Amino acid sequence: MKIFKKKSGFTLVEILVVIAIIGLLAGLLVPVVGSAMGKVTKTTTKSKFASWATAIENYKQTYNYYPILVKGQSVGDDQEYNLGDGSTSLNFVKALSGRDPATGDVLSREDLKSFNRKGTSFYEFAQDDFEDSDTSSGQLVDGFGNPNIHIVMDTDGNGRVVIPSQYMPKDATDAEEDANGIMRKVIIFTSSLDGDDYEDIYSWR
Repeated sequence: MKIFKKKSGFTLVEILVVIAIIGLLAGLLVPVVGSAMGKVTKTTTKSKFASWATAIENYKQTYNYYPILVKGQSVGDDQEYNLGDGSTSLNFVKALSGRDPATGDVLSREDLKSFNRKGTSFYEFAQDDFEDSDTSSGQLVDGFGNPNIHIVMDTDGNGRVVIPSQYMPKDATDAEEDANGIMRKVIIFTSSLDGDDYEDIYSWR
């Protein structure tokens, strides 16, 4: 007499239950992982902004003035730049790196005169600093892809920088709201005001 053993395996119901459990776990984990990655990106970007600010201050120590990123611009009150303007971003890269990002070559005589007389390298930009990792464009972005990177320099020389009122942090401190500005020579930031998918990132916090 033959004894037939029941074949081992999963039934359709069991497979569906497993798939449902996996889907539930994924639904719980994805937001957590996404939040953690967002915090890492924010921290990395803040660190990069702080390095840029230091490079700008080193530029000032070398030339006794801050880089002028728009030709013909007068220097008076604290100067604010938005790197979302492609030409301004390109000039910023030239000023801090001493090179043309489109070619990687040293600056032309005209650019040396305008942005970095000695062609000194104050900062080495990485490929992922640029939009779509395209260094030739000279368009810088933050870690979330926001090109509207705001830079404010203490061009009036009082040792303070005024945060533009519309970009004031929601949880601003008394020091940040001081009409005379905060005790910084350079501040760099991006804001959610520039787009729904962007983050508020401040170099001084």
